[in-house]
Amino acid sequence: MAEGRMLVIGNAQVILPFRAAGAVLRPAEDADGVRRALAGLAEEPPGSLVLLTEEAAALAPDAVGEFEEEGRHALLVIPTRRREKSAGLERMRHAIVRSVGVDLIARASSESVGEQVARIEEE
Repeated sequence: MAEGRMLVIGNAQVILPFRAAGAVLRPAEDADGVRRALAGLAEEPPGSLVLLTEEAAALAPDAVGEFEEEGRHALLVIPTRRREKSAGLERMRHAIVRSVGVDLIARASSESVGEQVARIEEE
């Protein structure tokens, strides 16, 4: 049985360091490039982990949505900019909250874990 692998899609300079971790790089500089890279993953074995830079995700949100709906591979939008509200970081935070029930990425706050869980359950 073939195993999935880790693939990274985004600006070539941004994704280059992932090669050191054994990732397959799929540079994409524009919306068409992102769409082609995502479409090309149909040939990959099921279960691959796809890391997509938040800039690349913003270029082709429709293609990203379709890719996620297929559910053939795990997709994680990775934050690549230092901003107060990073779209990639927010998506990652939401996925972690859904998985473990606690906001592990939350900035230092005075909330206890119990208060965080209660707040998350309200959302």
